[in-house]
Amino acid sequence: MRAKILKMLGDKNKRASSGLPKSKKGKKRKELLIGIALLAVSILYLMGSLQLKYGTLKNPGPGLLPIIIGFFLLFCTSLYFIKLYKGEIKNNIEENNSLNGQIKRQRFIMVYGSFACTLAFPFLLEFFKFIGATTIVTFFLLFVLRPQKIFINLGLAFIMAIISFWIFAILLGVAFPFGFLEELFFKWLW
Repeated sequence: MRAKILKMLGDKNKRASSGLPKSKKGKKRKELLIGIALLAVSILYLMGSLQLKYGTLKNPGPGLLPIIIGFFLLFCTSLYFIKLYKGEIKNNIEENNSLNGQIKRQRFIMVYGSFACTLAFPFLLEFFKFIGATTIVTFFLLFVLRPQKIFINLGLAFIMAIISFWIFAILLGVAFPFGFLEELFFKWLW
């Protein structure tokens, strides 16, 4: 009996000397491995996009958008490592266990709501044209991902649709189905 108690105390002392309990140490290791995998993917993506011709902003090549995305991936992965190093990424296992059913339901709604919005966009594009379809889909994505006040989501969605229209239709010259709003903004922004 005494040997078992001493053995248990010895294990606790070893865990205490490492600085983290076993479960948190394992979580930290998993987060580090995830970060390394994300870093590898972002570097590979960026290296692959550098092989494409990127052109200029006035005459973009096929590699311009992938290069921009590659740099953003690398930037976001760097932020992840900084947060991991500072200890801002925390997994509260006890809270997750008590809210497990509610979290699973919210994640289900987020994932499948986003998937449904993505699938609906091409069909809405035909009827509502670019600005209308982008506003509708972005509004529902904002509502599904982070429910705020309805007018805030609608305003943000409309602003994001106008910015997207400006970037793609005006700067990059991508052809979209034009309606009344698109004609109005094309004349106003160009």
